[in-house]
Amino acid sequence: MSVSNSGFGFERHGLEKVMRGVIHEMKSGTPMTIAKLSRILGVDRRTVSSVIDILLDIQNTLVEKQIETERKGRSFVISFKERTRELQRKLKSSLKGKVKRRRTKSTD
Repeated sequence: MSVSNSGFGFERHGLEKVMRGVIHEMKSGTPMTIAKLSRILGVDRRTVSSVIDILLDIQNTLVEKQIETERKGRSFVISFKERTRELQRKLKSSLKGKVKRRRTKSTD
């Protein structure tokens, strides 16, 4: 997804749109910096950094829990279900050696 044909520019974008762009670019399998992702998508690097932090948090949460939906009448109830210890161990071991970013919250 390049700036010219992606629809990404330097104007403000919703987080969902930026997140989809980050995931799309990362699917290529080519390692890249946040700065490079920022240039490709045409958005501020702080926005890309925030999206990466959100994705890492989701990834870490889904190692231990899985999302379940259940229909109750006309509504859907969404919940987290704890994964088995064995599956958690396998999922965690697949992440070993991967760099996990930890951001400190700014107190601006």
